[in-house]
Amino acid sequence: MPPCKFDQCFQIELMLKEGSSQSEIKARLDRLHGNNALSKSSVQRWCSQFRSEHVQKDNLLKSEAPRKCTTAQVCGLIQQDRCSTIRQLANDMNFSFGCTCHLIKEDLAMKKTPAK
Repeated sequence: MPPCKFDQCFQIELMLKEGSSQSEIKARLDRLHGNNALSKSSVQRWCSQFRSEHVQKDNLLKSEAPRKCTTAQVCGLIQQDRCSTIRQLANDMNFSFGCTCHLIKEDLAMKKTPAK
C-alpha cells in the first residue's frame, strides 16, 4: 500500500471517531488528496472494517514500517537462540515473514543447517 493510501486509512479512522459519515469522509479526502484520494468503494470498505474493528493497526504498520533493528541486532537474536524459527524472529522484530527471510538469507547470508 503506497504511503499516501496508508495515511488515508488512518485519516478515515479519525474521521469516523469524529462522527463523520462516509460521504463526508470521501469529500474531505478528495479535498486533501485530490486525484490521489481513495475511491468511494475503498472508503466504504475501510469504514466498515474500522466500524467492525477487524483491522488491527499492528498488521497495517508491520507492512509499512521501516526497519527498526540492524542486521547486527538480528544476528544477535539468532545467536541467542539458534533453534528459533523465522516466524518467531519475525514476531520478535515486528517484521513480516518475507522481510525476515530476506534479511536472514540475503543481508546476513545465512542458511538453514539441518540437525544431525
